[in-house]
Amino acid sequence: MQEDLDPGKKKYLLHQDKLKHRTQVVEDSGPSRTHFQAPRKHLFEKHFAQLSPDCRKILEMFFLDCSVEEIQAEMAYKDIHHAADRNRGARRASSNGS
Repeated sequence: MQEDLDPGKKKYLLHQDKLKHRTQVVEDSGPSRTHFQAPRKHLFEKHFAQLSPDCRKILEMFFLDCSVEEIQAEMAYKDIHHAADRNRGARRASSNGS
C-alpha cells in the first residue's frame, strides 16, 4: 500500500513509524534542591556547634535580622563598635569552619 504513495508522504510515514519505536527521552534536571539541603544543614550544624556560645548567640540574632544596636544591648557590650567587631568576628569564625 505504501508503494502507491508519493515519495514525500512515504518518507513521512517511515519517519513516523521509526518515532513510534524510538525510546522516549525524559529531560532530567538533575538532583533536586532538597537533595543537597540535608548534607549542607548537617555540615552547618556541626560547625555551628563548635563555635563559642557568644558567637552562636550573635549569629542567631544576626540570622533573625537583629540590628547591631540590638546585639549590643543583648550582649551587654560597652559600645556599638565592639558589638560590630564581635558580629564580624562571629561571622568570620563561622565561615572558616572553626
